[in-house]
Amino acid sequence: MIKLIATDIDGTLLGLTKTMPERADEIITKLIKKGILFVPASGRSYSAIEHLFVPFINDIAIIAENGGVVNYKGKELFTKTLQKDTLIEVMEFLDQDNIFPIINSRYESYLLPQIVTVREKVAHYCTAMKDIDRFEDIEKDIVSVSIWVTDGSVVEVCNELNKRFNDRAMFVATGKFWIDAIPMGVNKGIGLKMLMKKLNIKSSEVMAFGDYNNDIEMLQLAETSYVMDHATDEMKAYGNFVCSPEEIMSEIEKHAL
Repeated sequence: MIKLIATDIDGTLLGLTKTMPERADEIITKLIKKGILFVPASGRSYSAIEHLFVPFINDIAIIAENGGVVNYKGKELFTKTLQKDTLIEVMEFLDQDNIFPIINSRYESYLLPQIVTVREKVAHYCTAMKDIDRFEDIEKDIVSVSIWVTDGSVVEVCNELNKRFNDRAMFVATGKFWIDAIPMGVNKGIGLKMLMKKLNIKSSEVMAFGDYNNDIEMLQLAETSYVMDHATDEMKAYGNFVCSPEEIMSEIEKHAL
């Protein structure tokens, strides 16, 4: 019996068209009534995920910032932050024409002058945006940095970042043009494991959906795991099933409702 359903958002729940499935509200409502925990899990900021699920916020769990923030029914369970001295060095490296960083605190996302010019292209990724002149102006703790690599050289940039800062932060590719900088020891699987432990839920009772590298640990925890049909063959090896984003709601209905 399924007791928890975890799903990635971008490229998975929202598909490649970045739109919520037509029956999402109906299915989530049915899950809540049946006592099945719905868990959106994303590299997005907590506020951006919260914005998508406002009617359900006190009945679901959220794994934000790739596991850096875990919230259960409106209450924070876990937050891990990045060291600011490390981030100052990271920002210096990211000062390149093809790279635009979004710096995320628990409730706000900060835009440096170079990214303000492309605000409309990143607005879907974070909702509470604040313009700053320099990184040092941020007073709040930082939970992640979302890095947009406009020329698609994600693998090269990600490898170089991990090489330079391998003992102080983790850098994971989250899309064809995106990298997330997150604290050491954080991933979606760690966040999911916290929820499973809290609620005494076994892997056989978990269903998960994902499409990219930052979903791997989450998919490995679920005995009923789906990888999206547009994912790479390498990613598909981490799922027990393959489906399209458009089929997610029907698969949930078939196996959990």
